[in-house]
Amino acid sequence: EALSFGTTSFAAFCALLAAPCLEDARHKGGACVVLGSSTGTLCFYAAALGFDVRGVDVMEPAVAVSRSLAITHSEIGVDAGAFRVLDVRDADIGRIVRGATLVVVASSCWGAELCDAYAEVLEASLDSDATVVDFSAHLDDRPPFTKVGEVRVDASWGSAPLRVYALSRMPYVNSLGGSGGFSDRSASNAASNVAGAAAAEGGDDANVEELEEEPSLLWLAEALARTLGPLTAHELRQLG
Repeated sequence: EALSFGTTSFAAFCALLAAPCLEDARHKGGACVVLGSSTGTLCFYAAALGFDVRGVDVMEPAVAVSRSLAITHSEIGVDAGAFRVLDVRDADIGRIVRGATLVVVASSCWGAELCDAYAEVLEASLDSDATVVDFSAHLDDRPPFTKVGEVRVDASWGSAPLRVYALSRMPYVNSLGGSGGFSDRSASNAASNVAGAAAAEGGDDANVEELEEEPSLLWLAEALARTLGPLTAHELRQLG
């Protein structure tokens, strides 16, 4: 009863990764694990932005689609074996997330038992400098997780607040004294900028200059420049 399907656009995912509260994760790169990866969309987005990815989902047909897409779009560099059919309560989850820089938990429709399970395995298995992005608020007020930001993005089911947690850092405080990383407006503007850059399939000078006006988006401009040569924006949209 805790299963459903929804999609998040590439522009929304880029807006998330460009948020100040995810600066450490995007600069470190490394492994990104998606728990509840469904057909692999978020994994492919993360791979296009430079992460090594692994995806886990309990639905075998969804994982089969992920593997098929990985083979069809091999230029992204995701091996079909990166996707596993597993429940978050399975013992192998700890091994899969161990060493990850970033863990994305698509938990918006999960019940309390599943949420308790992934919270426990992340606490036991992640390094102290790892970052967790959660589609629910289950990790709020649950040490050692500290909420360092919240980024609102557009998803297929509406506007969704994605919560960002660290295991060892103090909450992010912006220059105006508020906490929580990107504001709704900032995330929306970032998504708009990214969509424009992606539509250009490599971008022109005007788009690059627009991105460079915000330091957090310079990383995104560089990442897209590296990936949109062999992988077009149209192909990324097809994955979504």
